[in-house]
Amino acid sequence: LAALRTVSREFDRELAASPHGRLIAVTSSAVAHPRAGYASYAALKAAAEAWVLAVADGYARTGTGAAANLIVATTLADYEAELGDRVVEILEAAPTLVNGQRIPL
Repeated sequence: LAALRTVSREFDRELAASPHGRLIAVTSSAVAHPRAGYASYAALKAAAEAWVLAVADGYARTGTGAAANLIVATTLADYEAELGDRVVEILEAAPTLVNGQRIPL
């Protein structure tokens, strides 16, 4: 969470100034369905989601060409190509269509 906050704050001006600026974070389905033994993990992922969605709200309010998105994964094992495809889809989409969206992997 600290790394996400630090990096997104450091690059916020550049992202907001670019019509192609994107903040994309990978999150977990554990946020919606936390399980015993994974509460800390789910809580940190939920906090990261809240941060990204707040950044998305800021982009929407200021009318920048930037977007902030979440890719929701159950696992990343053997899904590297699909993750890459989702990132490309987000990069190619109009920011108003993807900003603030939770996109399943």
